Amino acid sequence: MGFRRGIRNLTIQQQEAIVNGRAQGRTLLELGKQFNISEIGISKFLKRWVDQGGVRNILKPGRPRSTSRFPTGTSYVFHVSIPA
Repeated sequence: MGFRRGIRNLTIQQQEAIVNGRAQGRTLLELGKQFNISEIGISKFLKRWVDQGGVRNILKPGRPRSTSRFPTGTSYVFHVSIPA
């Protein structure tokens, strides 16, 4: 079982457990194994925690990313021929 890429959304309890665990001297590897996050992910999380005074779920500015495959108002017809 490998580590998940990136930082997933952690609950407040998980965030506090990571911060408290690090304050108690636990290594990044130990914390990463506990929460199934890479050492780099734990390190980035702790840096953001310090920089922002605690991690918050802040909405990013800008237009939301389109989830549709084709631009709005555009339709495509695909023809599939199956040889006999």
